[in-house]
Amino acid sequence: MAARRWSDVVLFAVVVPVALFFAVVFILFRPYWIPSGSMKPALLVGDYLLVNRAAYGFPALMCRLSSCEASMGPFGGLPARGDVATFVHPKRETHFIKRVMGLPGDEVALKDGIVVLNGTELSQEPLAPFTEVYALDEGGMRCSNAPVEIGAVCEKTQSREVLPNGAIYAVLNLKEGLSSDSAGPFVVPEGHVFVMGDNRDNSLDSRFPAERGGIGFVPLENMVGRAEIILFSLKGREGRLFKWVQ
Repeated sequence: MAARRWSDVVLFAVVVPVALFFAVVFILFRPYWIPSGSMKPALLVGDYLLVNRAAYGFPALMCRLSSCEASMGPFGGLPARGDVATFVHPKRETHFIKRVMGLPGDEVALKDGIVVLNGTELSQEPLAPFTEVYALDEGGMRCSNAPVEIGAVCEKTQSREVLPNGAIYAVLNLKEGLSSDSAGPFVVPEGHVFVMGDNRDNSLDSRFPAERGGIGFVPLENMVGRAEIILFSLKGREGRLFKWVQ
C-alpha cells in the first residue's frame, strides 16, 4: 500500500507537471524549418526553429475558424517593427517568414536599397561581407562575386540596419541598381503589415503584389507567430544550436 502511495506521489509531482509543460509548449509554439535564403543572414537554409504562436494572439487557423481579430487576441497585440514573423500568404495556404517593417498607417519605400520609413531613411552601417560556400541546394543562392563554382566562396555585401524602435539586424545586398532596390512608397492599410526579407535582392515580399508572385500587404489575421529561437540546423551548421532569432 505504501509503495502505491509513493508511485501516486511521483505521478502527480513529476509526471503530470512534465506532461502539462510539454502540452503547453506544443500549443503555444510551432516548429518551423527554413527552406529558402530570403532571410539570410538571420535565418539560414535548414535552420529548425520555434515560433511563438501566442505573440500576436490566436494562431491564423483559429482566427479564420472563429472570425477573431489577430490584433485583439488574449495573448498579444500588433507585431513590432523588426519582428521576424511567420504568416499565411494572402492568396494561398502557404506559410512564409519575413521581417515586419511597416505597421498600419506607415509609409514604406525603398530608395537605392535604403528603406525609407515614414519619410526617414533607416541607417545602414557597412559590415564585413557575408560569405558562404556555394551550393545548389541553398534555395537559389546568388552571389555578388558571380560566377562562382560549386564549393567556392559566395559573397554578398552586408550592412547593419536600425529601426526607430531600436531593432538591429543585418541585411544583405547583391549589387546596386536592381529593380528591387527602389520601390514605393507603400501606405500600409489598416489591419495589415508590410514585410521584407533581410536578403533584400533575393526576397519576394511586400514590395511585390501577391498577384505577381510576391506577398503584398499581409492581413493581421494571417499572422501566425514570432520566430523566437533556432534549435539547430538540419544541415549541421556550426553556431546554430539554441540561437535566439534577431
